[in-house]
Amino acid sequence: KVRLPATSKKLVDLGGAHGYHSIEFCRKYPGLNALVIDFEGTVKVGEEVVKKENMTDRVTFRVGNYITDDIGSGYDVALLFSIIHADAPETNIATINKVYNSLNPGGVIAINEILSYRGKKESLFGLLMGLNMLVVTPRGETYAYDEVRSWLEDAGFVDVRRTDLRRLPGYSLVLARKPT
Repeated sequence: KVRLPATSKKLVDLGGAHGYHSIEFCRKYPGLNALVIDFEGTVKVGEEVVKKENMTDRVTFRVGNYITDDIGSGYDVALLFSIIHADAPETNIATINKVYNSLNPGGVIAINEILSYRGKKESLFGLLMGLNMLVVTPRGETYAYDEVRSWLEDAGFVDVRRTDLRRLPGYSLVLARKPT
């Protein structure tokens, strides 16, 4: 569902854990290399996965906290997959702004997330996820597409669009682009 220009060279995967998303992007785009930023224990698991998949030359890991640490720059694509539900709105806004500044002109941000609303109709899965976040973390919650879209647009992203994922019920992919 995420289409990149064939010339894409650098991907950053924030909170990318196992690295499988980065692996698949690199397989689809032969000139692409990925950096996954996550916590130490998760990085150890991810490095094993990447080794098993024979992708150590294209997918690398860095121990860090994408919220507080510098994430680098010069990226053509940034993945934020299943992470925004774990943070408060102001943290997500700061992360999206950080990603905007790290992307090259024309760069793509891809957010894969359980959203709380589908248009005007409530998403039962999204509401259940929101309840789960209330129990497990004091700062996380599910967000409506309109809220995520406004964060992206306020940061400067354009061409914001949403696709509900049929093969992953309850999840939506939100894509946007940094202007050229």
